[in-house]
Amino acid sequence: MIHATATPRPSTDVARPMDLEQMRAVATRLLAAGEAPPADGLLAEIKVLRGFVAQLVPAVARLAAERPVNDGLGAAAWAGIGEARRRLGHTTGHTGPVLLAEAQRLSRSVVALCTHMESLGAADDAEAIAPWSPPQGASVDLVATGKYWDAVRVATGLGRCVVDRLGPQCGAVIEDAYGMVLYWLIEPGAADAWELPQHTVGVLGPHTYVAVPPVGRTSAPGLHWAVPVSPLCYLTDPELLHAALTAEIALAYGPRYDS
Repeated sequence: MIHATATPRPSTDVARPMDLEQMRAVATRLLAAGEAPPADGLLAEIKVLRGFVAQLVPAVARLAAERPVNDGLGAAAWAGIGEARRRLGHTTGHTGPVLLAEAQRLSRSVVALCTHMESLGAADDAEAIAPWSPPQGASVDLVATGKYWDAVRVATGLGRCVVDRLGPQCGAVIEDAYGMVLYWLIEPGAADAWELPQHTVGVLGPHTYVAVPPVGRTSAPGLHWAVPVSPLCYLTDPELLHAALTAEIALAYGPRYDS
């Protein structure tokens, strides 16, 4: 007897990307309707629109929550979310003209939420691709690592030897004269696989902050740029930095060291 083997069905738990163009097309068509379609068709359309709103509200809320306090885009999005939630909670009787009004209210929320998704997403994209610039003036900035760059922290004595070894290939370096450490800036994630002794080399990735001195502060005392920075030239090649660190650690502690 031959037994048929059922083909596994794809999981329905996998989140699918929302088709904003399709959502907007459905909503726009209903907004342009001059007279009410049959009630059965409208009820089906309303069910679809409610599904769109139920998907859009949490997605827009996530994007809005990431915006700064008092941000105009975020405030507008929260207003649209509130209106959409009120419309989700409102139902009407099963008559043609009233059902069409309900469908059109939901359609307006769908169009508004799609617009908020696009506006907030475009703002996030613009921030993501914007180049990092060191602080100007006299203020020190506390910068989160992991977005524009990761930082590599080394004690000053060993660090200065690494600076000398790298020579002109060394990128910008922050020196904390009081803490007696140097910081290199490298591409995010570039040092994740490094196997250097943690008591000698600290890699600072996401969820960490580094105090960054203003661009013009290039001498002690305190926090300053031991190797000057510019907006277009500040990262150090991670492979070159790793090689220089490995060589200087071997000189300082011997060719074999505990990690």
